[in-house]
Amino acid sequence: MGELRIAGHLIWAKIRSEAQYPASLIAHLIAQVLVLGLDLLAIWALFLRVHALGGWTRGQVLGLYAISGTAFGIGDLFVSAVERTAEHVRLGTFDRFLLRPAGTLIQLLANEFELRRLGRLIQPVVVLVLVLTSVAVDWTPAHIALCAAMIVGATTMYSAIWVSTAALAFWIPSTQEFANAFTYGGQYASQYPISIMGEWMRRILLTAIPLGLVAYVPGIELFGAANPMGIARWMSFVAPFAGVPVALAAGLLWRAGTRHYRSTGS
Repeated sequence: MGELRIAGHLIWAKIRSEAQYPASLIAHLIAQVLVLGLDLLAIWALFLRVHALGGWTRGQVLGLYAISGTAFGIGDLFVSAVERTAEHVRLGTFDRFLLRPAGTLIQLLANEFELRRLGRLIQPVVVLVLVLTSVAVDWTPAHIALCAAMIVGATTMYSAIWVSTAALAFWIPSTQEFANAFTYGGQYASQYPISIMGEWMRRILLTAIPLGLVAYVPGIELFGAANPMGIARWMSFVAPFAGVPVALAAGLLWRAGTRHYRSTGS
């Protein structure tokens, strides 16, 4: 709790700093919302040509897009700054995180927090609200819990992937481009039903980078969507927790990386 309070103070200081330039902040937020609008426009244009995608209707695909985007936006706001680990290691500024009375990861995330990243969260949240109030979903207590678990599980998965790939910077410099292939690339792929993808991509999204487990698989149950892969129904309720072991592995990898780090003496 002490570390979280320290992180809270650092984040609040960053928010107040960015709030000093409201025009710049608003411009960044609007720009991110507009850029994300291109992905939404792509889905809309696609359904002008087809009536279903892998058996999923437009509303169901938009629901998958919104949940995946919301989870990614939360992770982007609070965790994606870990990508700057390589820069701190290269410049030797990672040393200062080792001197403070808090965990290095929490310090790094708080120190690099940027409120302008909120723009990536606004649009999918709006789409999510619109979809969940318009698409026919049987809102039983189990489905309400499943929807929440999908968002939390996907956020955990994205965050774990960010931390894991960033931790490689302790051994390999310049890992950000490599990390982006898994985070941004994985998020784009998880916006669509994975049943429409090739077998090798389906295996990646269900095993190696299991983003399909926290989005597509539970989405089948939540939206009552087509299930051409024949995934068992019980998997929909278990799959959102796939991010937990990935997060634990990410934590172990980060700790191993910090132990491997050699101070510059600065």
